[in-house]
Amino acid sequence: MIRKYFTVPLQDLSNYTSAIAKTGFASIETQAPTSIVFEIRQLIDNFSAALEKIIESQNLEIDKNQQLQAANDQLNDKIAQLKQSRIAVEQAEKSFSILVNNSPFSIVLADRTGNIEFANEEFTRNTRLSCTQTLNLKDLFEQFKPFGRMGFPIASFLESLVNRKDGNKHIDTGELCLCSGPDKRIFNCVATVIESRCIVIFSDVTESAVAAEEKQHLVEQLQLAQKFESLGTLAGGVAHDFNNILMSIMGYAEISLTEIPKSGRLYENICMIQTAAQRAAELTRQMLDFTGKNVFRIEPMDLSLLVKEMANLLSVTISKKITVCYDLKEGITAVGDPLQLRQIVMNLIMNASEAIGDNNGQITIRTGMLDRNSNSMKSTAVSNLDPDNEFYAFLEVTDTGCGIPPETLEKIFDPFFTTKFTGRGLGLAATMGIIKSHRGAISVTSTPGRGSSFVIILPASEELLNDAVDKETVIPELKLKGKILLADDEETILSLTEMMLEPYNIEIICAGDGARAVEIFENQKQEIALVILDMVMPKLSGEETFNKIKAISPEIPVIIASGHSRNETLQRFTGASFDGFLQKPFRIQDLIKEICAVTKI
Repeated sequence: MIRKYFTVPLQDLSNYTSAIAKTGFASIETQAPTSIVFEIRQLIDNFSAALEKIIESQNLEIDKNQQLQAANDQLNDKIAQLKQSRIAVEQAEKSFSILVNNSPFSIVLADRTGNIEFANEEFTRNTRLSCTQTLNLKDLFEQFKPFGRMGFPIASFLESLVNRKDGNKHIDTGELCLCSGPDKRIFNCVATVIESRCIVIFSDVTESAVAAEEKQHLVEQLQLAQKFESLGTLAGGVAHDFNNILMSIMGYAEISLTEIPKSGRLYENICMIQTAAQRAAELTRQMLDFTGKNVFRIEPMDLSLLVKEMANLLSVTISKKITVCYDLKEGITAVGDPLQLRQIVMNLIMNASEAIGDNNGQITIRTGMLDRNSNSMKSTAVSNLDPDNEFYAFLEVTDTGCGIPPETLEKIFDPFFTTKFTGRGLGLAATMGIIKSHRGAISVTSTPGRGSSFVIILPASEELLNDAVDKETVIPELKLKGKILLADDEETILSLTEMMLEPYNIEIICAGDGARAVEIFENQKQEIALVILDMVMPKLSGEETFNKIKAISPEIPVIIASGHSRNETLQRFTGASFDGFLQKPFRIQDLIKEICAVTKI
């Protein structure tokens, strides 16, 4: 009984626990024993319940370990990926560094605030600028200035760098000129923002940019030359025709003055007509100067008198709100072309008037003498002085206008530079050329807001000048053996020239065109001692008539009379040159002197 109810169940329970000890809780396949004894069955049930709990906990632990193992495997994979990524980044950074530092372009990297983080070696080598991490793009771009028509927009780029929103891609391009350094360096600049960084790339385009600039300048010069050539042709034609008209006015006025008393209202009126005609003749010479085919007439002149003669013209040219003050020394004689210098004075005074504008102001014109050691001589902006000259005459124009900023003052003599909307930029450039050709100098001082002063310096003349009004015209004696053949298509010129030569008892043979002149010369060449030809005539031009007459008689002296300048007339003669030249309008003494010169009287 004891064995059945106690010993056997306890032995089964012992075997069951031994199996569990050998195989583990989770893998036990033995069925739990049973007993009809309540206490033993209760013990077995409690043991089984505890066993199930233990197996459940063991299974949970196994699941957790498997999850931890999977997580650990994933972590190891991530670590391996990160190691590979780090290696790839290091290789990429190394490759980028090699690429950037060996790039032919100058590269600068900065953050979104403009602070420079990196600049490659090419940038330092090309620009000779040192970029530190404390340097900002704003500081860097202060070393450059936009160049040419496609200049880099520095201000707008720096502004957009701060205001640009993420995701908005924009590229700024243009050319920059490096301000520092002895050589002019031009760079093409490309700048953009990528994510959180700004990339600025510079490429040296100095040679091509300078060549393009020179080419553009040559194109503009060619276009301007073509424009001036067309206008010059027109101006030359107008000047020629106008000179023929002035020839009659001046000639008849001069003849009239010789036939009336040198006093009285009539004499004064004719003198005024002659003076006005001379001013008009100077105007036509200016038109010929515009064609670029005239030459300077360098002669001693009274600089103060030149300004005085312009006083009336100046008073009606400038604003009534401007007062003109004169401080003119007597006897200031200089060597130069009066016409050109008169134009220079007019240009300077017009510039002074425009600087004052509609405000009340004052222009002071002063003349005087300087020696070579004067401070004014040492501060000239443009100079071509003869070192052998000891004394110089000067003319100063001072205004109370707006003044000239320093950056503009450096460019005022550059061709085509102008601050005027309608200007050509040739005024002061032409002035510089004229003064240099006179072996003179220009001195400029200016204070913004207070005014400017231009000083024209010219070689002084030792020759004393007499007042033009009191100077008597001395006409040499003329004794010509033979007749003068005069050819001109203007009847008034023929009649006037005959009247000029009438006091000398010289017979004049007139021809109205070139062909008639050749015909007359062939028939009367033994009697003709001199030929005077107009340059522009019908049938045969002056040059064609000259060549035919010289072919008949090479020894015959020929004077060419023309409304064009001597230089332009010379250019029309491809063969032998003429013996004498008279530029219309000419005076009696000019005619007589030229006849005496070519006939050796």
